[in-house]
Amino acid sequence: ANPVYLGVELPVEDLLGAVESTGAAALALSLVTIPTSQAARTVSALRGGLADEVHLWIGGAGAGDIEGPSGVEPIASLEDLEQRVALLGFVRAGAR
Repeated sequence: ANPVYLGVELPVEDLLGAVESTGAAALALSLVTIPTSQAARTVSALRGGLADEVHLWIGGAGAGDIEGPSGVEPIASLEDLEQRVALLGFVRAGAR
């Protein structure tokens, strides 16, 4: 995987633009200090703006409180993230 660190507290439009410009297969979002209601709105806006084939992974201390829309995948640990990245690479390689 070739992760691209985008920074903290980026607007939804900037995140969506980065996914589009890089051709990313997944967007991983860490929710740590954002209030739950704002996090839920952000996650919903991201999922609505991403192509169906782009994974949206959420993790961090605040992720457990979010009831995201379908297509939002919780990441419970760094090991879970590592496994999903590995599987994503496997699936993409098999699709070629």
